[in-house]
Amino acid sequence: MSQSFEQRFIAGLLYSFTYDEVSKLSKEAPIYFSTNFDIAGNMLNLISGGSETIFGSTYAQYAKADADLRLYLRWKKERTLVSRIYAGWGVPYGNSSTL
Repeated sequence: MSQSFEQRFIAGLLYSFTYDEVSKLSKEAPIYFSTNFDIAGNMLNLISGGSETIFGSTYAQYAKADADLRLYLRWKKERTLVSRIYAGWGVPYGNSSTL
């Protein structure tokens, strides 16, 4: 648990995708979908020659992903029922043991 609060240098790539039909008023059941994929530490590992530090700081290595799906059911003009599923996954690797 204490490693969760250590200072770490984080450099990585983040890919995000969002699909949104909610603003389309003609749809009775619009959907919203968003996903992210984040991977960090690979370039720093290459630059540092496999060392666990760069510029005197420890850097993080991990991969994580998440997805958010929402379904909007519109009833009349004033009522909407929203269902939501959100899931995420992450794994530390290399010189990291926690996210």
